[in-house]
This record gives sequence, structure tokens and C-alpha cells, in this order.
Amino acid sequence: MTSLSDRYAIAATLGVRKRDATLLHGPVQAQWAADGRYFWYATRDSSGTAHVLVDVLARQQRPLFNAEALAQALGRVLGKEFVAGALPLTSLDFDAATSLVGFVAEGQRWSWHDAVSSLQSLGPAFRPEEAVAPSGDAAVFNLGPNLHLRTLARMDKPRALTDDGETDWGYGDFTEFMHQVDLRLKGLTAKPSVVWSPDSQRLAVMRVDLRQVALNHVLQSVPADGVRPKLHSYRYPMPGDAKRGEGELWFIGRDGDRVRAQLDPLECSGFTHLAQGYGRWSEDGHHFDLIDHSRDCKTMRLWRIDTQDGSARVLIEEQGPVVLPAPAIMERPMFHVLADGRMIWWSQRSGWGHLYLIAPDGAAQAITQGPWLARSLLHIDEAGEQILFSASGREVSVDPYLCLAYRVAFDGSGLRLLTPEPAQHEFIRYDGVQGGPAIVSPDGQHFVDNHSTVSAPPQSVLRDRGGSVLMTLAVADPGTAWPATLPLPEPFSLPALHPENLDDSGDLWGVLYKPLGFDPQQRYPIIEVIYGAPQTVAAPKAWGNNVYANVAEQLAALGFVAVIMDGPGTPCRSLAFQLDAYGRIESCGGLPDHVNAIRHLASTRPWMDLDRVGLVGGSGGGNATVRAMATFPDFYKVGVAMCGNHDQAAYIAAWGERYQGLYDETRYANQANQTVAAKIVGDLLLIHGDMDNNVHPGMTMQVVDAMIKADRNFDLLIVPNAGHMLILLPYVERRLFDYFVSRLMGVTPPRPHAMTAP
Repeated sequence: MTSLSDRYAIAATLGVRKRDATLLHGPVQAQWAADGRYFWYATRDSSGTAHVLVDVLARQQRPLFNAEALAQALGRVLGKEFVAGALPLTSLDFDAATSLVGFVAEGQRWSWHDAVSSLQSLGPAFRPEEAVAPSGDAAVFNLGPNLHLRTLARMDKPRALTDDGETDWGYGDFTEFMHQVDLRLKGLTAKPSVVWSPDSQRLAVMRVDLRQVALNHVLQSVPADGVRPKLHSYRYPMPGDAKRGEGELWFIGRDGDRVRAQLDPLECSGFTHLAQGYGRWSEDGHHFDLIDHSRDCKTMRLWRIDTQDGSARVLIEEQGPVVLPAPAIMERPMFHVLADGRMIWWSQRSGWGHLYLIAPDGAAQAITQGPWLARSLLHIDEAGEQILFSASGREVSVDPYLCLAYRVAFDGSGLRLLTPEPAQHEFIRYDGVQGGPAIVSPDGQHFVDNHSTVSAPPQSVLRDRGGSVLMTLAVADPGTAWPATLPLPEPFSLPALHPENLDDSGDLWGVLYKPLGFDPQQRYPIIEVIYGAPQTVAAPKAWGNNVYANVAEQLAALGFVAVIMDGPGTPCRSLAFQLDAYGRIESCGGLPDHVNAIRHLASTRPWMDLDRVGLVGGSGGGNATVRAMATFPDFYKVGVAMCGNHDQAAYIAAWGERYQGLYDETRYANQANQTVAAKIVGDLLLIHGDMDNNVHPGMTMQVVDAMIKADRNFDLLIVPNAGHMLILLPYVERRLFDYFVSRLMGVTPPRPHAMTAP
């Protein structure tokens, strides 16, 4: 039998960003050559990182270069030792005509000719905080509130593109409200929020006026340079605030010529429009398309702006109970303006998220339809009038969250499934932006398909546009990343308590984790890993685990049964399913359904002990943990709530107003956890970082204050100098383990030992 100390050690290896880091031959992220004949990718094998070149037509793959020879050449030039499997290469490029490999290493650009082992320095490289043009010969960066241009020809002489920027009213220097202090403390400058034109001669940039936005403050009690606490202030709009960031959209050429878009000030309540991927250049650079929506997300417009004179007109305006560009899990809005003026547009107007072909006069024709969800655009073939896209929920008897690839004509005909495996097919989304990995070749003839399940490691294959598998690229080997005696996760589903309010099936889906060394004759305590917020899915669908799965695996390694489930009000289902939580964040993804799911699972699994149930969550999951313990005090006996956003009235306006609606005193009071904290009777550990400038520690202190006034016991851990991602800290990880082991297992935790940081 594995000792508790050994279980702790095993759990530590499963921490956030640790397990996947040891995966060998993982998913392929392809970098395609312009003609689609070749692509290359990096992979991890037993000797470290290897770079592979794939010849698509020949169906062959080989090393992109001789890593050992390159390591020796770099070492000779730079006077330091390099290891072939750990070369510090970025911005890799390959020219098939000359067989030259280009890359960046040690702040320099290099060219490597593998056949003759020739290494040439090409001069200094652009810095990480610079936004590089698609041509690769220029980049922009911020010096204070102004935008500057640097070119490869004149790296040492940057030129100001703007000179009238002011503090809190700069060009491209503001991206979002939630990590401003993090950057300051680390001495970092953010990459400017810009979008380069396809010809690399102009850029779109937002000038955001923050001067009227109210300040938030965090107090650094343990600064590195003394004992006197330091106050850090930052702009941060909350629901109900009259003033938000107001953005102007500018088009600026390399020579400094400027055109302002003729739009009313664009409201920035969280992120800028460009940072969210809401802006796209037309291929000829004459127009810029921009999505803008109202504060409550009930109205959305697609603007087309003439980049020569700044004139703007509305191409599409859509209204509804809540109109989102796409659920947040999809990351990028799905729209594309065709060369002839027609548009590909994603909408939930039918009750499900689908693709539409919109004529210039506004007439809409459904491209996809039915009780399933279009998830992302992967490639648009304008000449052939076909779309490659991903979707979920269409195939019978398949988990409705699993993404599969399809092809369809613009008129909706010829819909064809391209990836029949009942697995999660991971796709890099099409967003109209040049550069970066992509699954589809530029000509749309081939695509890379990475697929896996929670219990089957990834496989990577190359397919043609008809879905036929042309070659296997990689089959992942988890090696020692998955402990031998830890059972693999098990997906489950069950009916919702009120399916009539949701979608056609009403089924809820989740994942169950059995404990290390599972013995069905024993009885095990249960811990639910909960998130419950309306913008993302928590239960993993693929082998590459998310943070919720990481925590569940760790708890299973300690000897608990762990459960993750997505209830009503979460995304990637019908509009009705999502709207179940709209205006009532306190539902936390249907808490009664969460309790019912655990009871349902235990009804056929006698080894699950319903007398010992706990739950844990961070951020939205911290909020859900406190709310669940207050709502079901006889069910959830122990909880750990990390960095919880316990009151949306004190959280970022863009989030609260999107999901809870515009500020209303009664509606917002209903979701505030300090109003229900007195009902908690179980053991609760509250954890927060004192430098969390995303979810302010004041939210946890509101809960603390309410529990003190109600004379309730609780435990509190404030972590000095910690931000929002508390779960990355080994000390917090260990304290979480200890709390459940002592309170829910009833045994003494082992003495603290080193749990290495990721």
C-alpha cells in the first residue's frame, strides 16, 4: 500500500503545467510553408526537443536540421555550451528553395544551412514586447503612451509613430484591466495591442482613454526592498461605474500618416477590441472590420471602416436576450467578410450557435442548422465556396462537447464529417491573422488533426480536405507522466434536474477520477472540483489537462474520489442552456444539479462515501465553493475557496455586466456571497493572494467579515506577493492537500516536504 507521503509526492508531479510537460510526442502544432507543400513542428522525445519537417506530397517526415551540428556551431560562435535537445530556438522558419532554416536565439537572428553546417548571424532580433509585422522586417513597441517603429534595417534607431500620447490615454499601451500590477512588479512592458495590415505597411491601434476610470488598490505588505508596505493603484471599472475606458481606433502607416475611424468612442470595460480579436483587415487593406457590442451584450454590430478616410458603416446589427460574439471558450468571434461583400457570420438567433451567409442587403441564409453547435472557423475557400469548421453535438451517442471537423458549402449543402473518431479534436482557430501555428494548409488542401480523450493520449495525423488520413505524424507516449496505479478518468453523463429549461437532451456531462490504488471494497471521501462560472467548460475532454483536471488528478492521487461536472448555465450548448445562469450568477452552474450528480454517481458506486463530501475551486470556483457550502451545508462538509470572486459588483465590469446584466442593487445583492456566508457550518479554508489585481482580495475579506459577524469558524490564508494563479504555488498546493486529508480523511498529513514549483 502506498504511504501518504508517497501519495503527496505523486500528487506533486501532477500539478498544473507539470504532467503535460513530460508528455513525449505530443500534439503537433504545424507551421506551414506558404505553398502548403511543407510544414514543420517541434516535438518532445526522449532526448529533448526535436524539430521535424514534413513533406506533404511525399508523405515523409525527417529532422528539420542536424541538432547536434547546430548546437556545436552556436556554441563556437557564442562561446557557450548548447545541448542538441534543448536549443533555445524561437521564430523558426524554413525556406524549401534554399534549404535555409531561420530562427532566433540569444536575442539574435540566425540562418542555418544544414547541408554544409553553415551558421550566419543576421543581427539583433525583435524583443518579446514588440509586435512584429507579417513581413518580419518591422515591429512596433511602446515607450510610455506612444507607439514606436523599429525596422531590421535600423534596429538601433526606432522612430516615434505617435507623439501626443498621455498617461492613461496612450496608443496600444493598454490591453486589459486585470493584470496591470503584475506587469509593473515584474518590470515588463506589454506587447502593444495592434493589428498589422496584410502588406505590413499599416497597423490598426486603439487609443484608450482611462483617465476617468476609477482606481483600485492592492497593498503589498512584503515588498522586496524594505518593510514599509507599498500601495499599488490601477484603473479598474466595476458594474455600475459611469466611466469606462473609451477607445478610438486609428490606422497608422510606417511613415506616421494617421487616419481615425469615424466611430463614437468604443467602450472598453475589460479588454480592448483588438486584444479580443474583434478586428480584421480586408485582404487588400482598404477596409477594417470591427465587432462592437453593448455593455450588457444584448446588441452587437459588425462595422466596416474605410482605412483611407475613416468612414464607417454597419454591416450587421444583431439583438437578442444576450448576444455574444461567441461563448468565451471559443476565444475568437466567428465572422469573415468575403471579397464580394457577402459575410460568414456566427449567430445564436435560432437558439443554437450556427454559421450564416449574409448578403450585402442583410438577407441571411443558414449554412449550418440543427440542435448542435458550430464551434470555430478553420478555413474559408472563397473560390470553391466551402468552409472547414469545427462543431460539437451533431453526432448521435457522442459527448456533445467533443469537437469534430466538418466541411460544408456556402449554401449549406454537402455537409460532411471529416474526423469520425469520438474524441476531442483540437484545432487552432482561424482568425484572419497571419503567422502562428495553424491546422490547415494555406491552400486548404490538408490539415493536421490532433485528437485524444481524457483516457487516451493524443494522436496526430495528416488528413486531406476530404478527411482521409494520409499519414500518422505522432502518437503520444505519456511515459511516467501518468502513475501506474492511478485509474484513468471516466466520463459520465446524467439527466439534468430540469431538462425542459435547457436544450433537446438536457443531459449533463462530467468526469470521475478514482483514487490511486483503487479498491472497490473500500469507501472513499469525495471532492468536487468546481468552477461553475458561465464563460468556460471545466470538465476536460482531452488528454491535455486543464487546471481543474490537474487538481482532480492530484486529489485522486491522495486517495479521494474526484468529480468535475458542467451544469446548466455553462457554454458550448444551446442558448437556453447558457441563459439558465444569466442574471443569476449565484446558481454557479446549477448547484442542485451538482449535488444530484454526486448522489447519482454514488447510487451505483458503493465505494463513494456520501457522508464525506468536500469541494474546491479557484476564482469562479472559489465563489461556487462558498455558495455551495452555504446552500447545501449538510452535503458539502469541507471546502477550499481560492481567490474567489465572491461579489460581481466588485469584479471587472466586462464580466459582471455580460453575465449578471447591468447593475441592479437587488440582482447583484442576490449573488454576493457575503449575504449567505453565515449559513456555512462546515470546515472552510479561504485563500487569497494579497497582490491579486484580477480578483481583488477585498472580496474574500467581505466573506471573512460576514462570517466573523455571524460568529462562524473558518480558516484563512493570505499569501504575500501572490497574484491570481495561486494554484501554481507549491505552498498553496500543499496546504490544500493538508486541509482535505485532515478534515475529510481524518488523518494527520505528512510533515511538509519540498513540492517543486512548475
